[in-house]
Parts: sequence; structure tokens; C-alpha cells
Amino acid sequence: MTKKIILLGSCEEKINQKTMNKKLLTMTLAALTAAAAWAQDEDVYQHWDGVKYEYYWNGEAKVIHSPDVTGGIRILDKFTVGFTEFTVTSIGDYAFVGCSGLTDVFIPYSVRSIADDAFAFCGLSFVYVEDGNTVYNSLDDYSAIIKTETNELVCGCQNTVIPNSVTSIGNSAFNGCSGLTSVTIKNSTPPTIEKDYSYHINVPDVPINTLYVPYGSKAAYEAAAYWKDSKEIIEMEPEEDEIQGDVNGDGTVDVADIATIISIMAENARRLQLQEK
Repeated sequence: MTKKIILLGSCEEKINQKTMNKKLLTMTLAALTAAAAWAQDEDVYQHWDGVKYEYYWNGEAKVIHSPDVTGGIRILDKFTVGFTEFTVTSIGDYAFVGCSGLTDVFIPYSVRSIADDAFAFCGLSFVYVEDGNTVYNSLDDYSAIIKTETNELVCGCQNTVIPNSVTSIGNSAFNGCSGLTSVTIKNSTPPTIEKDYSYHINVPDVPINTLYVPYGSKAAYEAAAYWKDSKEIIEMEPEEDEIQGDVNGDGTVDVADIATIISIMAENARRLQLQEK
């Protein structure tokens, strides 16, 4: 009789252990399901300006496709959801693709990654990178996004002047920049261009009419792959012989210089507005 009682006790213990294991498994699956639901359904924050941010458990956030953005925007460096603060560290694939009404973008110091085609087919007028960004810069307000470590221009716009430090033009840097009809380059050595020139700068139906290059470098650009396809290549006068009033550096003083001055003033005003947002 005693042996029988011991045997029953052993069976009961095994049954209890199996029940406990099932309960633990059920709780684990429930927790994983809840976590997955949080990651899929509750991880998008939309700012009042229309920019959408996807945020993650590690405290980082990424700008995702925001198709309805217009005007000038300042991408957030941080935002808070509930009691948790998130830092914006990247701008994702096609974040602003096709936003034809987007004119100005201010990139904060916190952004460390910008995807190709993030600003494709936007027609941007001005783009700035905040001082203190360790990955990207705009140098002396050249209205471009430049990767500091490699000197690669990753995003340009209608008013970009490619500075002397840029040695390469990145993938889709000017893709779909509909207002771009001329390009000014400060580097006497033609920057290399990834893939096809027409894909980056000379976009279909919007040809580059004029390419302005440093004095003495016209021959180099006429021989360089992709750059040579420009309709016209004009050498700028040497900087030491600058003509007073020649603001745009094309060697003459005319109404185009007035337009350049107005553009510079507008750029400064827009930058101040973006910094104040």
C-alpha cells in the first residue's frame, strides 16, 4: 500500500511539472506576441509637420516615408513618447521621395545615417546639416549633405555649389532634382560619380545646361566620364582675380548676380526659420 501511495505521488509531481511547463510556455508566447504587436503597431510617431518617425526599444528612431510633407522642415533630434525619450539617428529609404512641395530641410546633429533616395524627386531648394554632426556636414553653407569621412556628396539641391573638398558624388545625390539646370563645382579635379551620370544629375527632361568649373579645369571635365555630357562647360575666373560684384563667379556682372544675392538672402532667412522651429 505504501508503495502504491509513493507511485501516485510521483505521477502527481510529473503532472504538476508538465502543467507548470505549459503555463510558462503560454506566458512566454503571450509576452512575445505582445512585444511583436508593440513593435508593429505602436512604433510610429508623427510630428505636426507631417514627418513620421519609427522608434525602437533601444531608444533610437528613424525617419520613415512621409509623403505629405511640404515647405521647410526641421527634422527632430529627439522626441518623447510616454515617459521614453527617443533620439533620431537615421533617415530611411524613400523617406521624402516625391515630396515635390518640400523646399527646405534642416538635418540635426544626431543623424548618423541617410539612405540613398531619401530625398529623390523632391526639388529641394536648400538643405543644411547642423553643426556638431559627426558624420555629415554642409561646410560653409553650400546647401548640400556631405559625408565628412569620405568627402562624398550624398544629397544636393537646386542651389548646391559643390565645394572643393568633395571628391565623389553619391548614389542618387541629385536624383529627380527638377529645378536643377546648372551646376557649379569648386574642385579642379572632377569628382567621381557612381553609376550613370543621367541617374544622378542629368535627369531625364531636365538636362544640365551649364557646368561651371574652376579656371584651367575645363579640359579635365571635358574628358571626365559623365561630366563631359554636360551641354556647356564654362571656366570660372580665378578667385584671386574676382570681379567686384560678380557674386555667382561666372566672370561677369549682370542681372544673374542680383538673382544670386536674392537667393543667398532667402537661404539665410529660411535657415533662421528652420533653426527657430
